[in-house]
Amino acid sequence: MSEKIHIEEVFEKSLESFRSKNLLLACSGGVDSVVLGHLLHRKGFTFGIAHANYQLRAEESEFDALFVQNLARDFNVPYFSKVFQLDQSKSIQEEARNLRYNWFNALLKSKGYDFVLTAHHEDDSIEGMLMSVFSGASLHRLSGIDHNQWVLRPLKDVSKLQLIDYAHRNQIEHRTDSSNAKNEYLRNFVRNQILNDLNKQLSHSDEKLRYSLSYFKRTLRLQDAYRRLLFDEVCTQGAYWEAFSIDKLKAYENHLDLLQLLFEPYGFKDFKALSQLLDAENGKEVSSLSHRVYTFNQQLLLTSLATLKLHYTLSFDDPRKDRKAFKTRVYEVKVRNEAELSAIEVRKWSTSDTVLLRQYKSPKKLSKVLRDMKVNPILKERLHVVKYKNQTLSCLGYDGIDIQNDSTFPSSKTLYVWQE
Repeated sequence: MSEKIHIEEVFEKSLESFRSKNLLLACSGGVDSVVLGHLLHRKGFTFGIAHANYQLRAEESEFDALFVQNLARDFNVPYFSKVFQLDQSKSIQEEARNLRYNWFNALLKSKGYDFVLTAHHEDDSIEGMLMSVFSGASLHRLSGIDHNQWVLRPLKDVSKLQLIDYAHRNQIEHRTDSSNAKNEYLRNFVRNQILNDLNKQLSHSDEKLRYSLSYFKRTLRLQDAYRRLLFDEVCTQGAYWEAFSIDKLKAYENHLDLLQLLFEPYGFKDFKALSQLLDAENGKEVSSLSHRVYTFNQQLLLTSLATLKLHYTLSFDDPRKDRKAFKTRVYEVKVRNEAELSAIEVRKWSTSDTVLLRQYKSPKKLSKVLRDMKVNPILKERLHVVKYKNQTLSCLGYDGIDIQNDSTFPSSKTLYVWQE
C-alpha cells in the first residue's frame, strides 16, 4: 500500500462520522497542517482555516500568515487570523497554546463551526510520550494524542515521514518554521537530540517507540473499560454531580489507587487529600483546576467548577414569549409595583441573608435554613437570592425554600429571572 493511499484511508476513516460537520482547520503553514488542508479540500469537506500569528520570527511569521491566507483563497474557504502578544515572563509554548485554543473555541461559538481540526501526528505522540516519562505523567499522557470533546486529530496515526512523502508526491507547497531546529524548547530537544541519539545507539528505536506507544494505548483502553465498570459500581448520577459511595470505595483495600483511577481524568493530582475526604466531615472539599469534590452524607460529590459559576438575567418581560424554544427555566418572582429593575439584585447568597418562610412569623438566617434542610454543598454553592431593599424575595436553585412575600405586596407585578 502506498503512503498516499495509506494517509487518505486513515484520514477518511478518522473523519467518516464527521462528514456533515462544519470544521475549522488550525493551520500554521507547515507541512502537517497544509497536507491536512489539502485532504479536506480534496475530499469535499466543509471547513474554514484559522491561523495564529505570535510574531516570534519577524518577517517569517508574516510570510506564514500570507501563505495560509492564500491557501484559504485557493481552497475558497473562510479564513480567520489573529495576532497575539505573548507574555515573555511565562512559558511561551504553553501560553501560545492556551491563547490559540481559547481563540479557536471562541470561533466555534461565534462562527458556527462544530470542531477544530489539528494536524498532530504519530511523531508528536512519541515526543509527548517521552516528555511525559521525564515528567512522571499518567498513562493518559503516555498513550499519546487523541480526539477530545471539540478537537479532532485525523492524522494522529500517521508518521511525519509519511506526511512529508505525501506532500512531495503531490507537489504540495508549505512553509518551514526555522525555530524547529533550535533546542530552546523541551519538545525540540527531544525531537532533535534525544530521538536522534536513540536512533544512532539503538537499532530500530523508532519501531520500538511506536510499539510502546501502541502498547500504552491498548493498556489505556483496558484501564478505561475497568474504570467504567468501577464507576457503575460506586457512583450514581445527581442533578449537577456524580455521587461516589464512600462505603463502597473503602471496601476496596487499594482505595487510594481507585481514587486515582476515578478522579485523575478530572484533573486531580493530590490523591492523598482525596483519600482523607473518605473520613472527613460534611462539607470538606478538594479542588482541581476544573472540578471540585465535596463530602456529604457518606458520599463524595464531584462537580465541575463551571457548574458552580452562574449568571442570571432579570426582566419584567417574559423572555419565553419571543423565543419558541426557550429551554432555560424561568423563575417568576412577585415584587412591589413600584419596584424598579435597577433596585433589584440577584447574587449568590451570603451568611448575612435572612428569609421569611411561610410557616414562620419572623425571618430566619438562610444559612440555618439550609443546614436544617440538609441541602448538599453543591446546591448551596449554586444558590442565588433575589433581593429588594434587603428583603429576600426568592431563592434560585433550590425549590424547597418556600418564602413568604406575595402577601406583603397588596399590589404586585411579576419579575422574570433566568440563567443565561
